[in-house]
Amino acid sequence: MVRRSMNSVCRKDAKAQSAPLLSFLNPLRLCVFAAKRRPPLVAMLVLLPVLTQAANIDAWVDRNPVAANESLQLTIEADGDPDGDPDFGPLKQDFDILSHATGSNVQIINGNVKRSVQWQLGLMPKRAGDLTIPAIRFGRDSSPRIAVKVTQATATDPASADVFIEAEAAPLNPYVQQQVIYTLRVYRAVDTANATLSAPEFPGGEALIEKLGDDIDRDERRDGRRFRVTERRYAIYPQHSGRLDIPAVRFAGQVLQTRRNVWDPFGGSYSPRQVRSRALQLDVKPIPSSYTGQHWLPATEVRLAQAWAETPPRFQAGEPGTHTLAIIADGLTAAQLPDVSLPLPPGAKGYPDQPELRDERSATGIAGLRQQKLAVIPQTEGTIDFPEITLTWWNTTTDAQETARLPAQSFPVAPGLAPPPAPPVQAAPLSATPPQPAADPAPLPARAPASPVFDRLGALLDAGIWPWISLALALGWLLTLLLWWRAAHRKPVAETPPAPAPRKPGLNALRQACDANDAAGAKDALLDWTAAHWPSPTPTNLEGIRQRLPTHSALAEAIAELNHALYSPRKQAWSGNVLKSTLAELELKPVRKDDSRDDLEPLYR
Repeated sequence: MVRRSMNSVCRKDAKAQSAPLLSFLNPLRLCVFAAKRRPPLVAMLVLLPVLTQAANIDAWVDRNPVAANESLQLTIEADGDPDGDPDFGPLKQDFDILSHATGSNVQIINGNVKRSVQWQLGLMPKRAGDLTIPAIRFGRDSSPRIAVKVTQATATDPASADVFIEAEAAPLNPYVQQQVIYTLRVYRAVDTANATLSAPEFPGGEALIEKLGDDIDRDERRDGRRFRVTERRYAIYPQHSGRLDIPAVRFAGQVLQTRRNVWDPFGGSYSPRQVRSRALQLDVKPIPSSYTGQHWLPATEVRLAQAWAETPPRFQAGEPGTHTLAIIADGLTAAQLPDVSLPLPPGAKGYPDQPELRDERSATGIAGLRQQKLAVIPQTEGTIDFPEITLTWWNTTTDAQETARLPAQSFPVAPGLAPPPAPPVQAAPLSATPPQPAADPAPLPARAPASPVFDRLGALLDAGIWPWISLALALGWLLTLLLWWRAAHRKPVAETPPAPAPRKPGLNALRQACDANDAAGAKDALLDWTAAHWPSPTPTNLEGIRQRLPTHSALAEAIAELNHALYSPRKQAWSGNVLKSTLAELELKPVRKDDSRDDLEPLYR
């Protein structure tokens, strides 16, 4: 009866033309209509207020204003579920996205459930001026705009910068393949943790780069402020003439925001901070047209040195003597030094050994050493004359061509030890008449018959040393034959040749995957690289790799973004630029759960 009356009410309301629309949208009447027509619609109508409610999205930055060479952290927080995934593409117009992290929080208070999602992005301004962080779209929802004032770089202003980097190169106008000393100094006036410093890269092969020794840490005061300074040096060798851009390097770490106090010595909050150095430009000069040397050697000094196995050497015809020639160049690597050996005069032969290459690194640069040994064998006695040894090079200090020299040498050669000639064999003269038999000889005294063995030994003693040598050779041949027979009848033992050591994969595959924005390929290449280079046990997934990296590092956040792009329920396009820019941190030693060592020394011990 109740159901029939309810149905009649719904029919009357449906037929009424003059009834207002709001009366039809009465929740009770909607539920009755849904129960009659389509019962599943009841649940939808109950959840309608929840589905139509927009998420409350807020956004803020940790610092404003900010210097052009310093990063800032953008935080976006949504209460509830936004309409879609965020689109961070508009940020790339004025900012570089250095890191990306996502987290969620659920609170239950008096039975009320409150859920919030938070996104944290590390941003680096592309220019100075009044910039705007645009509204980030979440489907139909969006975050508010934020005005950011970006001042000029304050890398040399210790009054306002807590962390900054100084970069310098010398000389700024080198010759091609000349050594350039590139120096980085990281200044920290605040306590930092998990600090890393990237290295300049030349992916196109425009220059070769070598690190010079270990980092140097010291304290320095500027305008009354105490800074902890970490100095790192590189040697750069330009490979082409013209303009060479040395890219900026980046410092990444966690900076202490609130100071510790006596009541809480282990307290204090940290926030991620990234600082970038300024990029440098080199004007690389070509090889001078006046240079006449066979090999281009730009250096501050080149020296030649030589030595013999004996001083002075004593040569003998047919006997070898060892000569050593060394080339030492300040400002060049050993691989840049040419193959120079002792010129041999006529009547002498030489047999060179493999050259020895060695680089000596110091804070002032690299000194290359190339050492070559040569076995010299004169063929005849008399005198052996070695000509002068010269090597042309370019002095980068005086900007002029010079020649390193070793003087000519002459040494006597003694005659060789030749074997004594064999005595001539004289034939017996022929007689014209046959010899006459002698008269009856006197009978010899009777003795025991001689043994055949003693007769042979006596014959050997009468013949000299050569029969003894022949006997020794025959015995040696019989012994060899016996050993061969035993080896032939021995059961062969199968030997497995040692397997060649597997070649460890490099980072080229990972860089190619990042360039192609291939998230799956980047994951496979990253797992292959860590399995080959990191100590056991190696991680088996991206989360395992991230946990072995410093917390909140740029590389860890880039891997978290890759993991989110691969396994998020809502698929989204992945850009490999962020991960590729942090690959320099991948070759650092991974930290374990009980290892919190920073790559840069902590400011406070």
